[in-house]
Amino acid sequence: MSSISRSAHLFFAARCAGVKGSDGNQYGGTYYPPFVNATGKQVSSRWEGNFFLNNPGFVDANGQPVEGAKDVIRLTAWSGKNPTPKGGPAESFARFMTPGLECSFQARLQTYDGRVFDGQTPLVRPDGSFITVRKVGFVYQPGTLIIGEESEKFRMTEVLKFQQSGGRFGRPAQWFNRAHPDYQIWQGITKTRQSEIYVPGKPVFGYALVAVPKGAAAGSAYPGMGMGMAPNPAMLAAMMNGGMGGGAAEPIKVGGYTLAQWRTGGLTDQMIMSNPNFAAFIPELNAARAAAGSGFNPGNMGMGFMGNPNPGAGAFDMNASSAI
Repeated sequence: MSSISRSAHLFFAARCAGVKGSDGNQYGGTYYPPFVNATGKQVSSRWEGNFFLNNPGFVDANGQPVEGAKDVIRLTAWSGKNPTPKGGPAESFARFMTPGLECSFQARLQTYDGRVFDGQTPLVRPDGSFITVRKVGFVYQPGTLIIGEESEKFRMTEVLKFQQSGGRFGRPAQWFNRAHPDYQIWQGITKTRQSEIYVPGKPVFGYALVAVPKGAAAGSAYPGMGMGMAPNPAMLAAMMNGGMGGGAAEPIKVGGYTLAQWRTGGLTDQMIMSNPNFAAFIPELNAARAAAGSGFNPGNMGMGFMGNPNPGAGAFDMNASSAI
C-alpha cells in the first residue's frame, strides 16, 4: 500500500479579493448551501473565494523600484455533514469574510479539473463536451484562521451605505467609538450577523453571494440542525402570536408597550436589537426577519431619535443605561 502524502501550506496576511455581484456590489466570496445530489448523497455546504498574496517589491537593474506582483489563490472552506445550528466553516466565512479582509490560515493543496471559459462562456469541443484543464486550489484547515485588519476602503463603503440607506445597510460612522451611540448599534448589527442562519432562496448570506450547487436537485436542501430548511409559515405565525398553543397569546410588551408601538414611536429594529432592555423582542424580530427573507425593518432608520414620543418621553434613551 502506498504511503499517505500530505501537503500543508501556511498563508500569512492574505487579502480577500472579493467577488463582484450582478448588482454591482462587492462581496467576500460565494456560498454554496448544503444539498442532496441526484444519487441521494448529502453534500456539505462550502464557501469559495480568492485571496491576494502580495509579494515584496525589488529594485531593477536600472535602480528603479518595482512593485511586487500579486499571486492569487482559490480557497474553499467546507462544513461538515453534521453541523451545529450555526453551521461550520462555510457559514462562518460567509458571515464575516469581507472584501480586502486580511487573514492568515493553513490550507491543503487540492487539484481538480476545471472548465475553461471565454468570458462567461465555457469552451466546448466539437462533440459538445467541455474543455477542461488541471487547476490548483486550496482547502481551508478548520481551526487555523487568524483574522487581521479590515480594508479601509470597505469600511468607508459600509459607512456610506449606512448613510444612504438610512441605516438599513452598512455600519454607522462612529462604529469604533465606545463613547458614541453608534458603537452599541454596530455591536447589535454584528451580533445579529454572527447568529444569522441561511434561508433558502435568499441571494445573499452574510457577506457572500449565494449560488446553487452544481448537481443539486430542486428543493433538495438537506436538514442539518435547522440549516438549509425553509421556515415553516405556520410555525412562524405562531411565534409571531406569542406561542405554539391553540390561541393567540398576549403580545409581548417591554415597558408596557408592544414591538409595534415602539416602532411607531421611532425606534428602529437595529436600535431594539442592540439594546439588552429589549431582549424579549428578539424572538419576534428573528421570526419576522426569517419570514420576510430580508434584513431589519426598512422603516424610519434615522439616527436622531433620543426618546419615544408615543410610549412616553424619555422612555428610551440611547445614552441612558437605566432606560425602561
